[in-house]
Amino acid sequence: NIPPSRSATNRTLMRALRHSENPNTQNALFFSFPLLAITRLSNDQLSQLRLNLYPGFKSKTIDTLFTENLESSLQEIFAEAEKAIAEDVNIIILSDRAMNSEKVAIPALLVVSALNQHLIRQGTRTKASLVIESGEVREVHHFAALIGYGVDAINPYLTFATYKEALLDGSLTVSYEETVAKYIKGVTE
Repeated sequence: NIPPSRSATNRTLMRALRHSENPNTQNALFFSFPLLAITRLSNDQLSQLRLNLYPGFKSKTIDTLFTENLESSLQEIFAEAEKAIAEDVNIIILSDRAMNSEKVAIPALLVVSALNQHLIRQGTRTKASLVIESGEVREVHHFAALIGYGVDAINPYLTFATYKEALLDGSLTVSYEETVAKYIKGVTE
């Protein structure tokens, strides 16, 4: 028997991206779960954040890639995040989307946890929300671990791209929107 406090109707996965250190809800952008979904090309939550379409919010995308030296790449990410926060950026989007044959993605959990701890040490963690855009994130455990290590929202772009490709090649028998909705339900429940 599941206690009422843990039932699906009483459980919330509401996440807030804040544009100031003030916990006032007027300074927050709420999502019903920490997964930023791409349901239609015209309604891409991550693109809306990236384009600064929400009043009071300013975002910066930082590539989470390295070529030869992982430690120096992490230091560059830290410096870029610090500079962004100093310029009043309040949403830092960590992205491995630009990965190619020369630049490898830093594991999502490593970059999130390292940046989160760095910003805590600098006393600036509460000034910005962390969002991860990663092709690595697929399973429930990935979401749970990233949230536990400090990320505020997640965009598993490769999962969505895989579903879109499966729809185009006829592997999916349901609509893209229904597939994404089922994936989100599976990840969040």
